Amino acid sequence: MLWKFYPEDQIDAGMRFVANRWVGRADPPAFPPEELGFGTRFWKFWSEHLEKDHQMTSLLITAPFKAHETKRFVWAMHLLGMIVFLDDTREDKTEARLQELAERLKHIEKDSHFELLGVHWSANDAQIQAAYERLKEEHHRRVTGAANEVEVGLLQKLWTYHENAFHAVKNRSDRHKYRLKTLDPTFLETGAELLRQKGESYLLTKELYDRAVEELVASTEIVDPDGETLVVLGLARFLHGQQEHDRDIRESGRETLLRGYAADPNSELTNICRGMLHRHDGQPNRAKEYLAKALQINPDSRFAKVEMRAAESGKTDRDRDKVIAEFLEQRHKPGRPKNASADS
Repeated sequence: MLWKFYPEDQIDAGMRFVANRWVGRADPPAFPPEELGFGTRFWKFWSEHLEKDHQMTSLLITAPFKAHETKRFVWAMHLLGMIVFLDDTREDKTEARLQELAERLKHIEKDSHFELLGVHWSANDAQIQAAYERLKEEHHRRVTGAANEVEVGLLQKLWTYHENAFHAVKNRSDRHKYRLKTLDPTFLETGAELLRQKGESYLLTKELYDRAVEELVASTEIVDPDGETLVVLGLARFLHGQQEHDRDIRESGRETLLRGYAADPNSELTNICRGMLHRHDGQPNRAKEYLAKALQINPDSRFAKVEMRAAESGKTDRDRDKVIAEFLEQRHKPGRPKNASADS
């Protein structure tokens, strides 16, 4: 009967490590349970509650004892070799898995290719491929652990949908056609524009360059990018590469920016961004060259002026954040042409 008087704090300390595990009878138990003499409540606990495995948190609620008494019983029986702690229940889950698969297949025709792959509708090549590899790995694991041929058959049928979805949208041109076929064009244009705006904000106001790249790439996935979008994306990549000390990313960003600039050399924004790239690259004179061009395009551009002062002095204006916020607010106004001067 010493187990009844064992310090509760020590029991709690030992039981803390099994709080989220399953509890079940040892097979076989170390002793015949009827010989332990724990009384009627113990026998009910053993014969009824431990007839199948339970999670410890559930057992503390459903057992015919108070919670602290249940902990003592469980602790004592574990030390006696009567129960074991498990990472999962030993109950046969085959029927539940079959029902889940059947239910999944019953409604699967309603899912888009993107939903089948578990990705956003703006997903790109790399995201599609990663999702496919993840699903393939999961499929092989589930087939290996399948209980019978019926389960294998349902898993193979499910995999056919996943594989067909992957092949339907694995390249950009096919994804573009599929989006146009299944989504409203206005929705696509609006989605791409919102992603572009988020990317510009991450780049210019928050200096979250990796997030800016992510949003801008998603935008270019949906609609073909214009020169301004490529320049902003290129600057975000360049600065992200600098931040991460990754020359390949930095030079990839430079190449993207130059490609975008060649497509639209007469935009206020493309010249400001090119000036920013040269300033961050330690080339203040080249930076001033392109910022001067931005001011020729829009003499009232406060954004170009603060960047010019930064290129000349090497210091950042105190009101730079406010100026950029105002620039983006004007630029992102609904119905405003994207390449119009933000101060116009």
